[in-house]
Amino acid sequence: MRRTTILFAFALAACDPGERAVEVGSVQQATVDDGKADGVFGQPDFTTGTPPPSVSQMSASAPVAIGTTSSSGDTSILWVPDREAHRVVGFTPGDSPIPIYLAGQNNWFSGERNAGGAVGPLTLNAPTAAAQAFGQLAIADTGNHRVLFGYVGGFPFVPNAVFGQHGSYVGDSPNSGGISAETLSLPSGLAFDASFSPGRLIISDSGNHRVLVFALASPLTSTAAIGCLGQPDCKSALPNRGGAPSAQGLSEPRGIANWFDPKDTKDPWRGYYVADSANHRVLHYKVFDTAADFVYGQGGDFATAVPSKGGPSASSLRNPTAVAVDRDGSLWVADTGHHRVLHFPKGKNVADRVLGQPDFTTVSAPTVVTASAMRAPEGVAITSNGSLWVADTGHHRVLRFHRPCTAADCDDGNPCTDDRCDAVTGCAHDFRTFSRECSPYRCDFGTQKCQQPCTTSAPCLSPYTCQSGRCVLRCATDGQCVSSGRTCVDGFCCDRACEGPCESCSVSGIEGTCSTVAAGPLPTNRTCEIEPGECGARCNGFDAKRCSTATLGTPCGVEACTDGVAKTGGTCDGAGLCRSRDRRCAPYACAANGCQDSCFGDHQCAPNARCVGGECIDSPPHVSGGCAIRPIGSPDETFGALVALAGLALLRRRRR
Repeated sequence: MRRTTILFAFALAACDPGERAVEVGSVQQATVDDGKADGVFGQPDFTTGTPPPSVSQMSASAPVAIGTTSSSGDTSILWVPDREAHRVVGFTPGDSPIPIYLAGQNNWFSGERNAGGAVGPLTLNAPTAAAQAFGQLAIADTGNHRVLFGYVGGFPFVPNAVFGQHGSYVGDSPNSGGISAETLSLPSGLAFDASFSPGRLIISDSGNHRVLVFALASPLTSTAAIGCLGQPDCKSALPNRGGAPSAQGLSEPRGIANWFDPKDTKDPWRGYYVADSANHRVLHYKVFDTAADFVYGQGGDFATAVPSKGGPSASSLRNPTAVAVDRDGSLWVADTGHHRVLHFPKGKNVADRVLGQPDFTTVSAPTVVTASAMRAPEGVAITSNGSLWVADTGHHRVLRFHRPCTAADCDDGNPCTDDRCDAVTGCAHDFRTFSRECSPYRCDFGTQKCQQPCTTSAPCLSPYTCQSGRCVLRCATDGQCVSSGRTCVDGFCCDRACEGPCESCSVSGIEGTCSTVAAGPLPTNRTCEIEPGECGARCNGFDAKRCSTATLGTPCGVEACTDGVAKTGGTCDGAGLCRSRDRRCAPYACAANGCQDSCFGDHQCAPNARCVGGECIDSPPHVSGGCAIRPIGSPDETFGALVALAGLALLRRRRR
């Protein structure tokens, strides 16, 4: 195999916003089949595996269950919980992964529990999992016995909901108020299920030996689970339900993965994979089932929980902590106690591939740090292009095993997205309003699916109209009207010509009666001598043959916003024109009917601004991805970085 050099190891330095990122060192590019990682985050090279001397933007103290996106249309971000630094960092998984998202700390150089203070909405205590879907981020704040939930973006992350503490952002007790569907104890695994509407959040409640399922209604009005796996009810918390291992019990479950094939909704492997760590196995649950139907690590036996059952092999596990499902439905398992990652073909409980060890029978901890050695890995994730990322926890780093995507790999089965393969970031799914597969319906921007059935004609492509919940073709000529004497008017068969500018055919099915329209705007396809518009060419409600203008002072226009400029409502001038004023939104972006006045994420700010503490401000230099990156060591560069960060902190105090 031919090898090329690719950048992955970085150090933070001061930079000029006009400069581009430059390479620091070199590594060899490989594929996931090669067995050697081609990218590393958290260490300067592949031979270093010691704890970082201090917390920085590019360090990883104890990376664990990596998270990524799980819904079409979401920005591809890799989330890395850094347990011992009490934070979660996020970056776009390209060839130069520089973290730009931060949760749990106020800056890149802090690593204290709860940011050095009391528990609050912006603090974390030993987080162990993160996941994203529907533009929302969930973080398992394990040491605080809760899960934080909110919009992706901003610096730092600001949640808008909390699970496990009855809605309180200052509670940090396990099972506060007693074990129930609203409490948690050491949550340590997360997954989203985007196959439901609304979506679902799956939480591995490790300390209570169960997995909870939550419905994500919009707005979110309840933080109580709708289902509990591993226990007879949501008030029990005994390992293995107080008995021997079985298909119904769990003991210290950790990582979770959800798999759903949109092209085959009846695939029997649709469902949830759970790393049942203390039982040394991984379980598969079909959706809606409370008992597992398949087991990995125990030779297909639900009644045993032996570590390394039968000895180290391709079918034994020891304290597995994380799982990820590949695009073909196959399973990756972080076999933590064996210092390796295993790949299981879809529906098979015997692995066909091992990473981190030279073979299936070697399970000892490595004595030399290399691109192919692992020590107690606790995280696995698959990005949109199929690349595998591993949290090599014992070596304080995250490894990438690259696998390029193809156009066929990126087909998400959604008729409202254009699927393409990007060589760096992987699969991309661009929303489109028109789709031949949806015709005669339009694509819905919110759900990114076909708008059917219809209740009005808005979801129908012209010349179709909504009739009895379906988009149907209207008439185009008189000859298409079945009843004799009918005339095609505005696409409907009418009882007469109906030619007045303020009359139309009232529709009943596809036939109707010509009548005077109510006072208001001119009907579609009618012409009038008066200038068209909201203040002119209006009907008065009683004269079907003529139009009129709105009187002086009549309210007109609605608050609208385009390209950062908001147009306010105004009044008619009596001559047919609506007079209004414009205003610019910067540093905020447009909202639905005007300017944003606060923000949850950068997407609510102007292109050259970022969301900081709910306000849009000019983009701070330390989160820019377009600057030069050099190794730490140059005094003037390090001083420049500190000055930039201090300036941002001062700006935030003044705004408060």
